[in-house]
Formats: sequence, structure tokens, C-alpha cells
Amino acid sequence: MNRTLTVGRVFSVIILSVLLSMFISVAIVAAGSVYAEEANQKIFTSLSLLIGQGFMIVPIALFLAFRKESLVYRFRIRSISTTVAVTAFMISAGLIVFVDELDRIVNALLPMPEIFANMDALLNLDSTGFAIISIITIAGVAPVLEEMIFRGFLQKFLEEKWQDPTRAIMVTSLFFTLVHMNPFWAIQIYLLGVVLGYLAWKTGSIFPGIILHALNNGLALFFFMAKDSVNPIYLWRGHVSPLFLVPAVILLFFGFKQLIKTPDPLS
Repeated sequence: MNRTLTVGRVFSVIILSVLLSMFISVAIVAAGSVYAEEANQKIFTSLSLLIGQGFMIVPIALFLAFRKESLVYRFRIRSISTTVAVTAFMISAGLIVFVDELDRIVNALLPMPEIFANMDALLNLDSTGFAIISIITIAGVAPVLEEMIFRGFLQKFLEEKWQDPTRAIMVTSLFFTLVHMNPFWAIQIYLLGVVLGYLAWKTGSIFPGIILHALNNGLALFFFMAKDSVNPIYLWRGHVSPLFLVPAVILLFFGFKQLIKTPDPLS
């Protein structure tokens, strides 16, 4: 049996995982629409996201286990120092604000159609159960598993296969963007993906990316839910206030400056 791990096989496994995840999510939502009362259908929606996200890693893990490969190595699970963690927090805080402003500029130039804008209604956490499951999924499960799959499994393999980290980061970020299936967030997601990829490559670990990814998702959820209270302070004429944007740029600068000085991980 040919056990060679090829680019085609790696992408095929990830695509299969994503499709199966989507199928499971749709099946759970459909079951909820048939069997659950209208008041409980949102719970099925949140469960579909949680179970769908959780299942996405299963085919990849089984594939690697069948090949008798180390999951820790393939998913780039490696501890990081306190200094690296603090640096990741600095970069995260700065980038999240910067990308938020970029999102507002893109939406001003290219308004999002109603079909995409209405997706925000899914974030209306109007029940305790729905809120708990959604927060766990969006700010916890999704960041961890997506970093394992994209910056761990896929990007690490491409780095080794091509011996070109820049190309591996760019291609992984593009694929990461396509999987999210929202062309009106493409620029923002791609930029986020590039930074996530650089963090993983530079530190040799997915944990800095998990910090950034979790903070990005968690704060997006918080700003959406508390926008009536936060926006008067956070925004200025429909854009991020300079009081937040300037410190964000400073954090980004010093965060990356510190990251560049970080020693390369052991091979």
C-alpha cells in the first residue's frame, strides 16, 4: 500500500472532513425543525454548530492514526513560554481592532448583501442554553479545532513538502478563507489567516494561534451582543475610534517586534 502523504491526499481528507461536518450540522438542524418545538429550535442550531465543529477533526485524526503518525506532531501541539503567550496576546489585541476597522472600510466600499448580513441573527443569544453552547463553540471549540486542522495538519505538511513557509502560509490562508464561504469577509479572514500561519510557523506551535483565534471570535461575539453599550465609546463616525485604533497599531508593532526576536523552534 502506498503510504506516501501527498498534497492531494491532505486536501482531500480536509475537504471530506469539512463536508461531513456540514452534513451533520444540517442534519441536526433539520431534526430540530421536525421534532423540536419552535422555542427549542435554537438549541438544535447551536448543537449543530458544536457537534459539527467537533466532528470535523475526527476523520483527520482517524486518518493519521491509521497511518500510525503522531497526532501531537502532525497537529503541531507544542507548549509555549509565558513570553510567547504574552506576545500572542499583544498581537491579538492589536490585530483584532485593526481587522475590525478594515471590516468597516470594506463594508463601506462593498456593502454586504442582506442574505449575509442576516447571518448575524444567529448570534442573538436570547436563551441561557443557546448562549452557553454558542459561546463554547464560537470562542472555544472552533478556534482550537480549526488551528489544529489548518495551521497544524495542513500548513505544517505544506511547509515540509514545499520547504517554503511563505507559500505554505499563503495557500493555507486561502483555503481557510474559502472554507468560511463568505466573500464579503474574505480580505479580513485571509489577513487573519496569514497572521495565524506566521504565529504557528514562527513558534512551532498552534497555541499562539488559538489565543488569537479565540480572542477574535470571543470579542466579535461580545461586541455584537453589547453593541448598544460599547459602540458609543468604541466607534467614531462609524469607524473604530482613534483612541482604540492607535493603541492597537502600537501593540501590533511591539508584538511583532518581540515575536521576531523569538528563537526559532527546535525542528
